[in-house]
Amino acid sequence: DASLGLGRVQYFWLDVPTANGYEDLGSESEADDLSDDWGVPNDGIDMFLVANISDDFVGISPVPGDCTKGGKSDGLVGGEVGRAAEAFSRTAAHELGHFLDLSHNHGDDCPTATSARENLMAQTRCSVSVRSSVLLTSGQGSTVRGRCQTRAGQ
Repeated sequence: DASLGLGRVQYFWLDVPTANGYEDLGSESEADDLSDDWGVPNDGIDMFLVANISDDFVGISPVPGDCTKGGKSDGLVGGEVGRAAEAFSRTAAHELGHFLDLSHNHGDDCPTATSARENLMAQTRCSVSVRSSVLLTSGQGSTVRGRCQTRAGQ
């Protein structure tokens, strides 16, 4: 079976005072600090969605993320909730791909092939559109299926 299961999804909302400055990330190091300082004691992936990112990134994740909680790479910032819905959703999926051991599918230069630009792991600046650039190759699917955080679909 080639499908993947999505386990329990939980979300937690923090008000601005509780967020303690993490509602507006001003650097990638602040994003790293957020995932180091916060976590949920369960076997899920901690994806943080923030109100604003005032630096030159739209999300950030370790490649790959830790298989256990408590390490330096056990969380990711999936994006900024103030962005357009489709762009926000693609960024969250893209950063989750990084956490599940998928790297960008190109180097510093954007790929020229449309199929490569329609891949979820193409950076947003290289994508055809946030709506169509959501595909994965079979090899990328195998990588994700092999990660400790995934289980076979039902």
